[in-house]
Amino acid sequence: MLVSQKQVLTGAPLRQFLLYAIPSTFGLLALAIAEIVDAYFLGNYVGPHALEAVNFSLPIITAIYGLMLMIAVGASVITGKYVGEGKEEAACQVFIKTLLTTILLGFALTILILVFIKDIVELVAFDPEASDYIADYLKVFAWAFPLIGCAIVLTTFGRIDGRPALVLLAIVLGTALNVPLDHVLVAELEMGVTGAAIATGSSQVVVVLVLLPHLLRGAGIMRLLRPDGKWRVMLRAAYTGLAEFINEISTGVIVFVSNWILILELGTDSIVAFGMLNYLVFLSIMIFYGFGEALGPLISINLGAHRYDRIKTFLFYALSANLLVGGGLAIFILLFPVFISTVFLNMASMMVVDLTEEFSNYLWPIFIFNGINITLSCYFVAIQSASRAAIVALSRSLVFPVIFMIVFHMLFDGGMVILALPLAEIVSLTICLYLFWQRTPGKLQA
Repeated sequence: MLVSQKQVLTGAPLRQFLLYAIPSTFGLLALAIAEIVDAYFLGNYVGPHALEAVNFSLPIITAIYGLMLMIAVGASVITGKYVGEGKEEAACQVFIKTLLTTILLGFALTILILVFIKDIVELVAFDPEASDYIADYLKVFAWAFPLIGCAIVLTTFGRIDGRPALVLLAIVLGTALNVPLDHVLVAELEMGVTGAAIATGSSQVVVVLVLLPHLLRGAGIMRLLRPDGKWRVMLRAAYTGLAEFINEISTGVIVFVSNWILILELGTDSIVAFGMLNYLVFLSIMIFYGFGEALGPLISINLGAHRYDRIKTFLFYALSANLLVGGGLAIFILLFPVFISTVFLNMASMMVVDLTEEFSNYLWPIFIFNGINITLSCYFVAIQSASRAAIVALSRSLVFPVIFMIVFHMLFDGGMVILALPLAEIVSLTICLYLFWQRTPGKLQA
């Protein structure tokens, strides 16, 4: 076992939490900032239809990210438990099989997108004027899927391998490349959504190149070796990480349903307003997952070593951090809704500004409650309670939001449909707390 992995079992809990949580959070925050930078350049240099196109593409992109995260996160939890038990060879085998699986999956998804691009655009484009933008964006972005799969596995397993700071460096450098590329390709060369897709895809190259030397050195779990034994572990990994897939794909479903309802109720301006607020929600979710996913290696390794007291402490730190961040973001969205609209569109119409302010008044509670739900969902994944994690993910990310949005659409006019999203988080929290009561850290010994 590496020294850094031993520290997870014996080091000061707060220090260990911060060593994993800070790189994880800033890494995911960097990814969110890259998306926001894309939105800034598209909104200010191309126009609102380009912003719509990226928003309409989200159901497809989140589903693809979800498939890869499902395998990578589930496999990393299995690997972490092996590390805690001292079974490093088994951990290495899980890693190499996961890497090969996600890369092959990436190639398969690229082919599917390119072959069925017309059908996909017809499915997601509620505004015909955005159709060409969607096609241009997806046709280019699809080529990055194998790289994205590789990057997801290397960053996820890098944390298990005791290299959270290296993972942070890789993601930050990738984001740092994305920003100037956006400026050159979108603003200077006027390549529109195609330029934004190239910039985002190119950032994944940097992530892989930074982490590749650690992989080639083979100093830890991340080693290039010949796969041996049964591949059935990939099915187990997919099941363990099922909540990640549900969370990702449901984001796309919610965006799909909300786009449909909002365009019926309020027109295309509402899509632009909701899309801008959605970037802030996305930013918050990345922060919440940053703290929550730090629990993956910390809890899984301690679970393998039967250190249940430390599991309780790490969970407390993650919940506290997400509550603090969520409260701050809720206050921000209430106080500065006009600022949000002017950041993304330098010539935002008064209708867009008014809708952004109205939606903010409905949306703010989501920042408080989804932080708790996400943390507990990550806890369930870390202890390999896949069914509980999936129930939480389904309730907060898919079932309740869709049901409440449809009901609100039938009962109320205007933007009150947005209120369905925080309401879904509140109802889901009651289910989440009951499931947690069944599997608190103190009950893991049973």
